Amino acid sequence: MVRGRPRPRVQNGTGERKIVERTGSGVVCYISNYSWLDGLSHTGMRERYLEVFDNIWVDSLNGDAFRTGKRTPDGKPDPSVFSTEQNPVGIQIGTSIALLVRRAKHKQAETVAFREFWGTEKRSDLLKALNESSRFAYEELRPAAQAGFPFMPHQIEAAYESWPKITELFEMMSPGINTSRDSFLVDISKEKLEERLKHYFDKELGHDEMARINPDVMTSTKRYDARHTREQLQKRGTGVGAILNYEYRPFDTLHLYWDPDTKLLDEKREDLFEAAASDNWFLISRQKRERDREGTPFYATPRLADRHLTRPGSACFPLKRAATRQGKLSDGGSNRPSYNLSETSEIYLSDALRFSGGSGPLVWRHALAIGYSPAYLRANEDGMRQDWPRIPMPATAEALVKSAELGERIAKLLDSEAQVESITTGNVRPDLRTMCNPVSLTGKPLIPKEDLIISAGWGHPGKEGVVMPGSGRVEERDYSNEEKELIQKGAQDLGLTLEEALDLIGESTFDVFMNEHAYWKNIPKIVWFYTIGGYQVIKKWLSYREGKILKRAISADEARHVRDVARRIAAICLMEPELDANYAGVKASTYRWETLQGRQSAGSAR
Repeated sequence: MVRGRPRPRVQNGTGERKIVERTGSGVVCYISNYSWLDGLSHTGMRERYLEVFDNIWVDSLNGDAFRTGKRTPDGKPDPSVFSTEQNPVGIQIGTSIALLVRRAKHKQAETVAFREFWGTEKRSDLLKALNESSRFAYEELRPAAQAGFPFMPHQIEAAYESWPKITELFEMMSPGINTSRDSFLVDISKEKLEERLKHYFDKELGHDEMARINPDVMTSTKRYDARHTREQLQKRGTGVGAILNYEYRPFDTLHLYWDPDTKLLDEKREDLFEAAASDNWFLISRQKRERDREGTPFYATPRLADRHLTRPGSACFPLKRAATRQGKLSDGGSNRPSYNLSETSEIYLSDALRFSGGSGPLVWRHALAIGYSPAYLRANEDGMRQDWPRIPMPATAEALVKSAELGERIAKLLDSEAQVESITTGNVRPDLRTMCNPVSLTGKPLIPKEDLIISAGWGHPGKEGVVMPGSGRVEERDYSNEEKELIQKGAQDLGLTLEEALDLIGESTFDVFMNEHAYWKNIPKIVWFYTIGGYQVIKKWLSYREGKILKRAISADEARHVRDVARRIAAICLMEPELDANYAGVKASTYRWETLQGRQSAGSAR
């Protein structure tokens, strides 16, 4: 081993960690969670292994509940290699075995030999591989630095690295707001938030009493002096701050007290606040997608967004620049809005695609449409785990406009505070009409304040006010004849067969319970499990409304909100063939972005 750096640690079958070392040469067998094969947090370790060892062989045994759901690529059961008759599932995490060899005459490894085993017979297949090397052959990989030195095949389109990062498309980007004091600054109820603020600004109420009312706001940290901050704000008064609608989680708008002074609000993001004040929209994404099963890491909202909206690190790309930052107008003319476009994007629109005006929103909406294409997400998941998502840009104006129209439809479906014709209001589409209606087991009308208390175990209070999700109560079943007939009718209107529609929303459905007698009827399986940024959308919403957390029943409007969210998600799912076809068309005829970058740099040199 090389002195001065940590030696690779290995774990034996009993779970004990130890260092295996030989003088001059050595062999290490590494048995571990298989996330180390390509996880971001292990990039340095993998790079170190390539330096230290001459040869590396990896056997991936899969069986991971979090990444693959313990399913093979063709949907069959994929238990842990440690499964037994008593525990057929085995452990939750997947497993890998690595054999690492260092020879006396050392030469660092340039390749990794990789193979993987799936299904219920993986243990016996691994033993057979000892004598059937040709049948269970290794694949030779060349781990690349820009991909984080992955020790397993890298899932990425051939042209992905040539597409512009989302950060190259827009001039302005801001991380979402980070409160660090959610239990005080954020609430479902505006009235409760106002009551807390009334206590906080009351000069007659001592600090100790305020700490009993809300410990979170009176707990000091390295960056936040709780007592000094309160005294400072009490002198100033409440007039400068404001209570705003706040996109806290996907499809979950809460209330936030936003204050421009002190560290009461940990990271207030003034530039984001200024942009939100001008009838704006925000495209949400983040650098380095963390999970394979997180759904899309993209979202869109017309409201201020939380830093955790799509897991930690959510960044907001405004549609328009903040009013105070309007130095140049991408569409020309002082009476037109200044869209948030990079200089390269402006060259792309004006010079490459020959747009003369009205094109400002197109790039923003196109990026959203691409981010909701399952084909794009599947094909480039490893690329998005390493850096900002890269977006293929259409080679023609016609293709960009078509893609942007899809993005605009997605944005409307994501805005849960605005009605969408035929989806949540008006003559609702037949395929959505029976979906997620709140009903009673008795068949009687539900009475608010009595029947709408959520007590099925969807959420539990955790430490420091954190809500921990629960398993709740759901019952999976087949669609009724009426439900299936309406899905078929709606599918025909969309140009789909019944089988195609069920493949998109789920071949079975769930009844999701509020309590022992009230439930939302008919939430299709894929809609129920639909995930944005790592959050199972409907389940996450329910966790914050469990009765012992909310301290009240949900309202009739809130019960209808769940219904409408399910219908919005179903509508997005049924758009997926259009979104995938759009991605395929763009990918087949992509503008060469590097030619624009060259022209920009040449112009700067002049």
